[in-house]
Amino acid sequence: TLLNALPPDYYYSAHYPEAGFHIRPDLEEQYRDWWGTDSDGNAIADTACAGYGWAEAFFNPRKQLQMIDDQLSERHGLTIAEVVQRNMMSG
Repeated sequence: TLLNALPPDYYYSAHYPEAGFHIRPDLEEQYRDWWGTDSDGNAIADTACAGYGWAEAFFNPRKQLQMIDDQLSERHGLTIAEVVQRNMMSG
């Protein structure tokens, strides 16, 4: 669809960068800090990777995690495990 091509991936992402759309807008900064940036300095929280919500994966945690991992790898050269490990080492 046309929405597939429009940034910032609203069609794919359950996460909106505008804090006003959030249940807890006060946590936006922590959310962004947790995801961090890739080696090119791109904020991961700005892409679909951080909030994947495709209907086909919605009730299938394994599939949802695999889709997130695939997109993280494709867009940022990272895996979920690497993001988690990076956060564990910094905290």
